[in-house]
Amino acid sequence: MGSAGAPGGDRNEPVRCLWLTKGLGRGGVERLLVDMFPLIDTDRFVIDVAYVLPWKDNYHAALADAGASVHCLHGGRGDPRWLLRLRRLIASGGYGVVHSHAPLPGVAARILPLPGQRPAIVHTEHNVWHRYRGPTRLVNDLTYGRNRRVIAVSGSVADSIRPHGKGRSVPVRTVLHGTVLSSVRTWSPDTDAGRPERRAALGLPPDAFVVGNVGNFTAKKDHANLLRALAGSGPIGRAHLALVGLGPLADDLRRSARELGVADRVHFLGSRDDVFDLLPLFDAFCLSSQFEGFPIALVEAMATGLPCVSTSVGGVPEILVDGVNGLLVPAKDHAALGSALEAFMADPDLARRCGGAARESAGRLDLRHAVRALEEVYVEAVTAPSQASSSVNATPR
Repeated sequence: MGSAGAPGGDRNEPVRCLWLTKGLGRGGVERLLVDMFPLIDTDRFVIDVAYVLPWKDNYHAALADAGASVHCLHGGRGDPRWLLRLRRLIASGGYGVVHSHAPLPGVAARILPLPGQRPAIVHTEHNVWHRYRGPTRLVNDLTYGRNRRVIAVSGSVADSIRPHGKGRSVPVRTVLHGTVLSSVRTWSPDTDAGRPERRAALGLPPDAFVVGNVGNFTAKKDHANLLRALAGSGPIGRAHLALVGLGPLADDLRRSARELGVADRVHFLGSRDDVFDLLPLFDAFCLSSQFEGFPIALVEAMATGLPCVSTSVGGVPEILVDGVNGLLVPAKDHAALGSALEAFMADPDLARRCGGAARESAGRLDLRHAVRALEEVYVEAVTAPSQASSSVNATPR
C-alpha cells in the first residue's frame, strides 16, 4: 500500500488520495473528476474515488476504465450505513489526503472517528455558500476548521465563504478549472461543409439560428427563463433552442414550451457524450442560470469559439466580459436574455468577434493548469498544515 507521507520527500511511494463526492451522475462536478483523473501525476499521487448515491453512477465505468479504484458507499434515502462504509474505507485505505467535492460527504470526512493518524482533509467549494440549505450551512460552518485546505472554483465562491468564522483560519486557494482543450472542436459555421447534415440528424433545421445550452434540468439553471426569452416577439421568435441534458424538471420544461407556443423550436437532445461535437452546430450558446460557481459548460462553449450569452452570476464575470468576449445579462430577466441573443442574430460580425475573443480567453484555462494547482494543494496539505491563509489564482487572466 502506498505511503501517506509527503510527496517529494524521502519516501518514493506516491500519496494516496480519496476523491469523495455525493454521486457520479452526469453533472459538471462529476464530469470534472472524469476529465481531471487522467491528468494526475501518477508518480506522485494515487487517486481512488468514492461516492454516496448508487443511482448516480453514470461516470463510475469511465473512471474505472481510466484506472481509478471506484467505491460506491450505497447511501441516501435515510440509510446512514454509508458513513460506516466511508469510515472503513478511509481507515483501511492508507490515504494521505481525502478530497471532498460536496458539503455533506465533506462534513462526514471531517468528523468520522478514525483510528491512527487522520488524513489531511481538502475540500472544494463548487458553489457560492448562500446556495446551501440552512442545515447544510450550519454543519459545514461548524466543521469547516477541520479542513486542511480549501479550493474555491472562482473568486466569487472564495469570497462567499470567507465571512464565516470557522472558515477564516483555513487556507483558501482559488483555482479556475477550465476544460481539456485538446478535445475542443472550433466553431466554424461558414466552412463546415457537413454542418447541415449533422444538424438534420439531430432534428435541427439546417438554416435556422440555433441557440445551444448544456446543463441538467434543475431550478438553478433556469431553463424556464430561457424558454420565455425564446417566446419573444422580435427576431428571437425565429430562433431554435437545443437543450443538452436531463433532470427532474424535464417534463415541466416540455409543458412550458407547449404553453409558450415554442415547442416546435425547442429540441431536447438528452444527455450526450459528444458535447464537443455538438457545440460547433450551434450559432450561439446561452447560460441562463440563477446561480453558478464556475460553469464548465460555458468554458467549453467559449473554447469552441461560440458567441456566448450568460447571466452575470457567480464566477461567470471572471471569464466572460460583457461586450468583449460575450454578452452578460441579469439573472431572471428573459427580455434581456432575448435581446442579447438578438444582438448576435442581427450582427454576425459581433458574434464572430465575441466568439474569437472567447476562444482566446478559454485557451488560458487548460485543465492541466488546474490539476497542477490541485497537486500543489495536496503537497501543502500533507506537509504544511499550519501555513497561513491565502488565496491564489491558479491561472493568469
